[in-house]
Amino acid sequence: MFLAQYHEAREPEGYHQLPEVLKLWWLNSLAFADPAYDQRAEDAARGVGEVVPMEQAIPDWEKRLAQMRRS
Repeated sequence: MFLAQYHEAREPEGYHQLPEVLKLWWLNSLAFADPAYDQRAEDAARGVGEVVPMEQAIPDWEKRLAQMRRS
């Protein structure tokens, strides 16, 4: 999946997305490396555990959401 997104972002029309693709995959790698990841993912799927609103977790969430809706 990473390679597909990476190659797509390297195309001329998607080149501006390359930094975002790399940043998201870097963040994923940090999450997957956390020994508690599996338990947290299971808790999230069951709707238990700590909940952080998107606006708090991603400070510019509203801006990103608006950009995605315009695309």
